[in-house]
Amino acid sequence: MALEIQYPEQTTYFICREDDTFTITAYGIVETNQCMITGQPVMDQYLDEAEWIAILIAAGIDPEEILSKGASEELMAQYLPSEEPAEDPAADPGA
Repeated sequence: MALEIQYPEQTTYFICREDDTFTITAYGIVETNQCMITGQPVMDQYLDEAEWIAILIAAGIDPEEILSKGASEELMAQYLPSEEPAEDPAADPGA
């Protein structure tokens, strides 16, 4: 039996899995002008992007991969490596 999300009223985040042991097989975002269908036996849906991201991170999904699937950069910032240059420990601003 296929599971689907059709033109949701608000952006919907999903995680598909094979079974109750949470083996993730697919995940993504469905916007209000989109549909999706899957043959996976279990599909969890989320309306809260932060909750969806936290579940994926807890399951060991690479933050860069989640970002590439359309997650907002703002919410992903805490999981991604900092792009700021490392401070030089030899530099002493008080000198």
